[in-house]
Amino acid sequence: TYNQILMHEKIHINQKHTLDILVAEAALALQWFNPFAWRYRKALEDNLEYLTDETILNTGHVEKRNYQMNLVRVSVPNYPLSITNNYNQSLIKKRITMMNSKKSSFHSTWKYFFVLPVFVFLILFFNKTDIKAQSPTNQNVNANNMNQTDYNEEVKQVAEGNWEARIANNMAVFTFFDGKKETSKWQVTMNCSLDELKADAVANQFVLARDAGEITFKGSFSGALQAGSYAFIASSDFKEYIKGFGLDNIPDASLFYCVTTNINRSYLEYLRENGVTKIEPDLFKALGAQAVVLDELREYADIIKQSGKDNVSLHLIMGMRNLGVNKAYVAELASAGYEKLSTENYLALKTSGIDKTYINSLKKSGEKDPSIEFLISKKMSEYRNRN
Repeated sequence: TYNQILMHEKIHINQKHTLDILVAEAALALQWFNPFAWRYRKALEDNLEYLTDETILNTGHVEKRNYQMNLVRVSVPNYPLSITNNYNQSLIKKRITMMNSKKSSFHSTWKYFFVLPVFVFLILFFNKTDIKAQSPTNQNVNANNMNQTDYNEEVKQVAEGNWEARIANNMAVFTFFDGKKETSKWQVTMNCSLDELKADAVANQFVLARDAGEITFKGSFSGALQAGSYAFIASSDFKEYIKGFGLDNIPDASLFYCVTTNINRSYLEYLRENGVTKIEPDLFKALGAQAVVLDELREYADIIKQSGKDNVSLHLIMGMRNLGVNKAYVAELASAGYEKLSTENYLALKTSGIDKTYINSLKKSGEKDPSIEFLISKKMSEYRNRN
């Protein structure tokens, strides 16, 4: 019994469990008012005991049943050992239960790693979408930079402002902003064919008319850099049309983003044909503000349908887009031998950081056609070892 106690304490020392306890105590000193800090310290102490018990039994020098009986003996009042760690606490039963519990096999641990992509998906599903637009330098700039519910202020910001444009090969790339571009609270970009711009020679202005509304441009369209001011008017007909998707009282700001991304009736009818009959206002706004054009929407929808789903989900599309599960990534995995996977598998592999290069490196090391479960387990094991 005493030899096992000494062995137990030596393992605590060798594995530097004192440092873990000190960190927990420091956190508790700073967060004494936080009930979770107290629970964290208790959970940490319990886990250290579980790890120590496992280490002792893995040595092969101690028989499990004998070790458990000794734990019970030293925990009773007749055998007080106050200098030992946790032997006289009610933790004994949990420690014995843990020792007798069935350990998960290596090949079954992959199932737990699917929790991460599911967790990410749930965040994307239940949280409001962070609306951002893309600047000309491909950096994300806050498209509205304001409280989501302050629609009146947002409408004022995008209803009128300034613009710059660069023109090449009959295409114009517009940047819309407020005040000076360098100090603007928001920026939105738009690609448009010059054929879409209708000149009004009398008023010396150009008009871009799309389903969601009209943008009127004033300024100079000559020289290397074109610039001027603009005004936006939303389409009342389009506002009425989108009510068929459950979009009532949509602010003009969302329709401005629809014009810059060219979200039109054809775009929305494509969604309807693929099972999207209702659209949440935040998602509707995100499609425009994050510039999800129709070709990109079709790309993600094709991936979803090829994975076996009949209808698409906008939440899933935005999640795949934000994580980078696109056509290129799917093709990359297919070239490595992993074709027509489920969207859950694509998300799990991408979230785990698995690509063609990683798969080929495993194959070179002798792993022949590793399963998805093995890939995820292997990658997670490497993460744990590095950290």
